[in-house]
Amino acid sequence: INIETPLDVMVKMDYTIISGGTEKANLLGQQSVKGVNLFPISLGYCGVGTVVEIGEKVTKCKVGDRVLVYHGVHANYNVRQENEIFLINEPIESLEAAFIIIGTMGLGGVRKLEVELGESAMVFGLGLLGMFAVQFLRCSGAYPIIAADLDENRRNLALKLGADFALDPSEKDFNKKVLEITEKIVNENKLTTLMITHNMRDAIAHGNRLIMMHEGNIAVDISGEEKKKLTIEQLLNLFEKASGSEFT
Repeated sequence: INIETPLDVMVKMDYTIISGGTEKANLLGQQSVKGVNLFPISLGYCGVGTVVEIGEKVTKCKVGDRVLVYHGVHANYNVRQENEIFLINEPIESLEAAFIIIGTMGLGGVRKLEVELGESAMVFGLGLLGMFAVQFLRCSGAYPIIAADLDENRRNLALKLGADFALDPSEKDFNKKVLEITEKIVNENKLTTLMITHNMRDAIAHGNRLIMMHEGNIAVDISGEEKKKLTIEQLLNLFEKASGSEFT
């Protein structure tokens, strides 16, 4: 492997990170991944190492610098353009530093959500990005954080990393558990919440007030003991009487 352009940087790698989803998609030739038909290919994502050679126009780093490599491959040496090399100036272990680039993707997702203190969040899928998202949500003050994954080991790790609850989405009562968690927190903290649903059974079972809308207006508004005793049939009759039309 050699330097080929004036902006090339050669890095002797300490660690490279396996991005399971992206690399599996490349191996399977899935069309959602750019360039997957360019076989043979070298797999890789990002990593950390030491600069051993630079092109004559490189100004961002010098030989001996410890750097992050973006879009690198799993190899002892990587040659990348200067714009894919990032200096590591902090006293961080190389193994931990190797995760920085892929970790920023979990961070980016959380930042786009603009999560505020006390807002709830759910993370579906607890791979690398999902695990980072759980931790960044915790740092952002989200509560509760519900983590969902098919793998029990991943769910247990998510709990250690900051999730408040970890559920198996394949379980038949998954939706019920999410509602139960929500209702428990609402009651404990005396919160005001709004659930919008087309499921009348859930509308009756949860919360202390039920409102049905018709053409932009409130057709039914029931609360307290009256709501607790309500049945679906009674709710439909009330709606049809108030709106003057059949429920469809």
